[in-house]
Amino acid sequence: MTEPAGRADRQCMELISAPRLAGFLLGLALAGLLPGCGNPSGPQPVGGGTNNPPVPETGAHLSVFPVDTADIVNLTSLGWLSPPGHTFPSDHIYINFKDVTKRHRVVMPVDGYLVWVLHADTVGDGADFKLQFRGTQHFLFYLDHLTEIDTAILNHIPTLHLGGNDVRVNLKAGDGVGWSGSPAKPDISMDLGVICDTVSQPFAVPGHYNYGTQHADNPLHYYSPPLREALINMVFRDGPSKEGQVCWDVDGTLAGNWFSQGATDMDWTRELAFVPDPRWPQYPRVCSGGEASPIGVFALRASAPAFASITPASGIQRQALLGWDPNLQGRAYDVPVRGWLLTQLLDARTLKVEVRWSGLDSVSGFDSLARIYVR
Repeated sequence: MTEPAGRADRQCMELISAPRLAGFLLGLALAGLLPGCGNPSGPQPVGGGTNNPPVPETGAHLSVFPVDTADIVNLTSLGWLSPPGHTFPSDHIYINFKDVTKRHRVVMPVDGYLVWVLHADTVGDGADFKLQFRGTQHFLFYLDHLTEIDTAILNHIPTLHLGGNDVRVNLKAGDGVGWSGSPAKPDISMDLGVICDTVSQPFAVPGHYNYGTQHADNPLHYYSPPLREALINMVFRDGPSKEGQVCWDVDGTLAGNWFSQGATDMDWTRELAFVPDPRWPQYPRVCSGGEASPIGVFALRASAPAFASITPASGIQRQALLGWDPNLQGRAYDVPVRGWLLTQLLDARTLKVEVRWSGLDSVSGFDSLARIYVR
């Protein structure tokens, strides 16, 4: 099946496909650019600024799916892990196509305005576009990884430059906005994300995240039945719940997201997450952006304590890091221990952590390689 962008063999592409909605004028940082592509300006946070288009105060509901559902193999829920761009669980869903080389028509999901376009050059693979729309004063949504923008839109906006472009185009549900997919980008899925300022993710320290991630929501919630149920049934996720989750923080415990001291939510390589597998949530995962350990998603032994059970009173914890393959339905490889993870919560929001990849038989405590992470 088609995997979302950012697998181990496409890490460079993941730098493009990891939109964290940077670029809002109040310090929003919208991921999705390769280094050197520039810093987008982006629209104001929902309901902010004086240049918002005249849209309704409330009431937006998505009514049209942006692509033909017959072309979809499945949907990836919120919370996808793909370091370094998604060391933290993703704040959007993925639309995965059956034919990954085909151009797929993309249409407007609801009446609203196109307000912002991120134009990225993916280094030899051609243009890559992220389109952000406003449905109401409290509701934004976006479509990422379009390879082309509809000519009708291009005729109504200034010539796009690399980076962020503020625009304003009135569109109706079902209007064409562009295309996603091409033979040059066979591993790219399309993103669909929602930002609603009446929704707040329960992060231990919300201010450590950009506005879009703080107020991310599940796009499928905004469709009415029976389309909502049909879409939820297309989500590839084990167990009774297809929802997925952006935030797994349990304050005062190991569970959830951690930042290396001084890091921001754009410092992907300096992030560390202790979260369930996004597709097989019964399996815990350690996801490293690359600072504490090599970039990767690692499995633990079945006997490992639950992340939310580890508190400052637990002292130093030593856990085996095992190999992992998504094709094994969440299970670990049947291989020897690859490394040892040492953690200690110094207080509710300060974590000492170290990963050892050599001298495994003698690992018992921290050494000079230990790092401090915070919420």
